Amino acid sequence: MNGSMANWVKHAKDTASAVDEGKSLADEVLRSAVETEAAGERLAAHTAAVAAHTNRVADLCSLLRTLANQTDLLAVNAAAEGARGRSSHQEQVAHTARKLRRIAEVALTAATDFEQLDGELRAGAAAAVLAAEEASKSARATAELARTATTAAARQQMLATSTCVALTRGTVSPD
Repeated sequence: MNGSMANWVKHAKDTASAVDEGKSLADEVLRSAVETEAAGERLAAHTAAVAAHTNRVADLCSLLRTLANQTDLLAVNAAAEGARGRSSHQEQVAHTARKLRRIAEVALTAATDFEQLDGELRAGAAAAVLAAEEASKSARATAELARTATTAAARQQMLATSTCVALTRGTVSPD
């Protein structure tokens, strides 16, 4: 083998080595992209579950508001009953009515706070679902690009190897 041919063989082997390294990196990128895609899909599923839980929060808010309204109605009835009763009985019933009214006010405030929190949770969950879906879409695109790069690297690897073999055997001329 002459000097020129030896240089071509060395260059072909160096190229094959670089292609091998590129193929390994492409394989690693593909594995990472597939893992990222799966993580994005899990994130989307968990976020959707959180969004579904906000429906339960809304139900609890409704229940709390109903309890507040019923307690307030009891307070009004107790006050009316106290107004019709005896003096000592009136005082006890009026005291009970005031306590019931205070409980109703606290429950109504809590219901209002929960409803506001529910709205914020729903908005946050909706935004998180959209972000998770976008992340999954991006990860799928990245995985597809990595698959394409892996396929191209494998083809380059095959061509570099066959070139090395042909140059080593002297079946291909560098000219």
